[in-house]
Amino acid sequence: MPPAQLDDALAQLVGAELIYRRGTPPHAEYTFKHALVQDAAYGSLLRGRRKQLHARITAALEGRFPEIVAAQPALLAHHCSEAGLTEQAVAYWLAAGRQALTRSAVAEAVALFRRGLALVPRLPDGAQRQETELDLQIALGHALTASLSWGAPELDALYARARQLALTVNRPGALLPALHGQFMDHWGRADLRRAQRIAAEMRELGDATGDVPMQVLGCDDGGFACFALGEFAAGSEH
Repeated sequence: MPPAQLDDALAQLVGAELIYRRGTPPHAEYTFKHALVQDAAYGSLLRGRRKQLHARITAALEGRFPEIVAAQPALLAHHCSEAGLTEQAVAYWLAAGRQALTRSAVAEAVALFRRGLALVPRLPDGAQRQETELDLQIALGHALTASLSWGAPELDALYARARQLALTVNRPGALLPALHGQFMDHWGRADLRRAQRIAAEMRELGDATGDVPMQVLGCDDGGFACFALGEFAAGSEH
């Protein structure tokens, strides 16, 4: 659309009091007068046109406004989701959740990670999809732990899934937090014998692969479980 035509169209909307203008064109900001007006305008668009506009907004932000992309990944995630750009959307939901965690916005982080996980089934099947889901599961586990503490009911299934994915895609670096998450989940629910078995598995796996962090955390968790069970001599050995 030619700039003059765009300016005239915006001026008509301002004159009709459907939108407000702050500043002077071409550096003005426009906002809808009311959320209902925005909803009505959005609802009048055909679905295909909506997707096209969201995709163009995404391209404009990525191409011309890198500072917005870095500061507001959730905004990009929203537009990518609505545009049907699933792979980009999942990556931005993950980035937005991690950003929220760094700001201690734990409830927001949980919601953002779940938005990403909800889109995972739409990704092409394969290793990349499993890698992406693994990153989201581990991140969601951290957020839920901070929000609900160890022993929350859904952590058991979450870390079991993360463990399965880490083994499938052969990512030892992700297997470590998955196993430790399982240990802490069992410990938090006072299922100490199961926690002890997970710790033993970590030590054995670390010994077999030469993975020092796995060995160290396996020993630490094993000693922790023994202490809680009153097995102080065994705990001291760990």
